[in-house]
Amino acid sequence: MIQYKKIILKANKEASLERYHSWVFLGAIDLYDDAIIDGEVVEVFSS
Repeated sequence: MIQYKKIILKANKEASLERYHSWVFLGAIDLYDDAIIDGEVVEVFSS
């Protein structure tokens, strides 16, 4: 099983993902792993 790095979104910032956007802007992220590189696939969690 692949283990992806994780990000946690700020409250009420999941709307764009619910509309099937495939990216998350830094301003919507509350917590993330510093080792994530641009364009990397991650696991996304709501606040």
